[in-house]
Amino acid sequence: MSFTNLVKKVVCVAVIGLGLLGGMVGSANACEAGYRQVWVTRYETHDVAYRVRVVNYDHCGTPYVTYTTAYRTVEVPVQKLVTVAY
Repeated sequence: MSFTNLVKKVVCVAVIGLGLLGGMVGSANACEAGYRQVWVTRYETHDVAYRVRVVNYDHCGTPYVTYTTAYRTVEVPVQKLVTVAY
């Protein structure tokens, strides 16, 4: 057996051994699911009331001011703590 063939066999056995060892370590970690909690920002829509100034006219054509309530939709950021697996 020549020296180069011996080196090739040693390298091949080392690669196979490391591959098997890496597969065993990787499979052990893959079965154990880790969990952690992270903050997630969601946006919820809310209807917000506000007052609107309206000019109305009476039967004689005289203007007068009234206020009415109107609503607009706004997006509000809401932070929530959720658990995720990794």
